[in-house]
Amino acid sequence: MFYDFTFTIPTDATADDPAVKEINLTYGVVHKVSLFWWPGPHGLAHLIIKQYDHQVLPTNIDESFHYDNYTHVMEERIELFDAPFGLKLVGWGEDLKYPHQVIVGIGILPPECFPEYAKPDTRLSKLLSLIGIR
Repeated sequence: MFYDFTFTIPTDATADDPAVKEINLTYGVVHKVSLFWWPGPHGLAHLIIKQYDHQVLPTNIDESFHYDNYTHVMEERIELFDAPFGLKLVGWGEDLKYPHQVIVGIGILPPECFPEYAKPDTRLSKLLSLIGIR
C-alpha cells in the first residue's frame, strides 16, 4: 500500500510551535518514505516525522529535512505493529513569507514480505527436533 499526504507548513509555524498533522496508516512495516518539496522554500521550511512523539526521521535528532525543489526517497523499516497505526508530520519555517507544501509518500507492506520478520520454516524445525538437534 502506498499513501500520499499533502502537508502545509504555514508562515506562523515555528520550531517552538510547529504545525502538526497526524497521518493514519495501517498495520505493517513502512518500507519507503518519499518527500517532495516544491520550488520556493529555499531550505527554510523544515519537516520531521515522529512515531509516538519520538522522532524517527531524520534519524539524527537535532536535524530536519529542509529542501527546495527536491524529492528525497528513503528505504526504511518503521514498524507499525501496535495501534494507533500512524505517524506525525511536524513542520515549521524560518521567516517564511508564504506557506509551503510538502508531499509525503508512505509505503507499507505486511511484515511477512521481509526476511527479518518471516516465520521460521516449521517443517525444518520439526525435522531438527525429530533428529534431536533442537
